[in-house]
Amino acid sequence: MSNYRLKKIYFIVNANSRIGFGHLKRCLLLAKEFNSKGIETVFLSDNISKHMINEVQEKHELELFDTKKSLLETSFHFINKEQSLLIIDTDDQEFYESNYQKSIYERGIRFMYITIKNNISYYSHFLLNPNIIALATNYETQSYTRLMLGPKYFILDDNFKEIKPNLRQESKTKNILLTFGSADPNNLTYKLLSILERYEHFFNKLRVVAGGLNTNVDNIKKHKLLSKNNVEIYIDTKEMYKLMSDTDLAITSMGLTFWELTLHKVPCIAISGSEREKPVLKYIGKENYCYNLGDYDDKDWEKKWQTGLDKYIDNMNQYRSGLDKLYDHININGKTDLINQVITEYEKL
Repeated sequence: MSNYRLKKIYFIVNANSRIGFGHLKRCLLLAKEFNSKGIETVFLSDNISKHMINEVQEKHELELFDTKKSLLETSFHFINKEQSLLIIDTDDQEFYESNYQKSIYERGIRFMYITIKNNISYYSHFLLNPNIIALATNYETQSYTRLMLGPKYFILDDNFKEIKPNLRQESKTKNILLTFGSADPNNLTYKLLSILERYEHFFNKLRVVAGGLNTNVDNIKKHKLLSKNNVEIYIDTKEMYKLMSDTDLAITSMGLTFWELTLHKVPCIAISGSEREKPVLKYIGKENYCYNLGDYDDKDWEKKWQTGLDKYIDNMNQYRSGLDKLYDHININGKTDLINQVITEYEKL
């Protein structure tokens, strides 16, 4: 039992082959930290893949709703407004509408958003954006809203706290890691595989990691069978730390993996994996924290990405100068600092 005024956390979050596992993983990491303080956790969802349900239910209470409408309209009945906090981690616009936010506030429920959206008027008590783009973003909030912005609040799996920057000899050929999260709904992995087939002179080994929600795994495996290159395929692997430690260059999107790679000081070529990631990649690329190859919905993607890869290979050192700066921004204890601050600020509400 918690010794704090805050006794229970409710998470609204989904995970499926369309949106991936990132939102849920982040909430599970926060839930574990809250649990270590004696604070109970409950997950509320209307769309979570079956093999993720067991992972949540192992340690947390899970309430499943048939539709998004039912989650929006009836989730309030599950929330004890006394001594609790509702955390909303979703990109679904319905959860950001002013009427919905006001209905939460008027019920006396204290709530928090985890988001990068800055085109919203927020009525929440807490607003968290741990991405570095938050430091250059303005938000419309209330006088009572606590802002928690930037990688000072970076949410890192405790297993990655011991990450040390890779110390590898510079060479013309690389060990490349290709990964686009747990779902990759835009089939970026397969598209990049087809392009990289022409760059066998650039890498020794190409390691491809596909997540458990990836629906294109069969095509990825078929590509390996036909490829003339040294390609290794990993499906839903538990060896990401080991793979990152032996990586010279990664091709990825703007999810949690990008930040874990940054802690290894692995330079990244990045493609946005969703609309939400586009402004993040634009900012991070502009700051030279990674190389911006393009967006998931580029029309002439094959030509554009191949041209971009050629440019990167010809000017590799130029595109690595910002990596150390980004590394210095990340607080590996951000999750613990965040939870402690939430608990402290909750006492004042």
